[in-house]
Amino acid sequence: CGALLCVLTLAFLLMAAVTDPGILPRSVKNDSARNTYFPILHDFEVDGVTHRLKYCSTCHIYRSLRASHCSDCDNCVLDFDHHCPWVGTCIARRNYRWFVLFVYTCTTL
Repeated sequence: CGALLCVLTLAFLLMAAVTDPGILPRSVKNDSARNTYFPILHDFEVDGVTHRLKYCSTCHIYRSLRASHCSDCDNCVLDFDHHCPWVGTCIARRNYRWFVLFVYTCTTL
């Protein structure tokens, strides 16, 4: 049973490390467009509900409020939780479940 738990722990660590956390693609702009002023917040309305987007001056994109810029990876990430130095990547929307399973199996060892 201990060997199986060890294999599962390593498998969940590998899946958390290689799964894309939800990195938002950067805007491809030339140098003259990078000097253009963009408002930090942008409001828009869908079906009577107002939504707000924040502008990331590093990635040059508007991102949702739940997305955040990771200074370690230098990328904007959807549903950003934290940057994990042991896994070597951001923990966010797409790899969060693998990280939780890794932590759970690691604590049961």
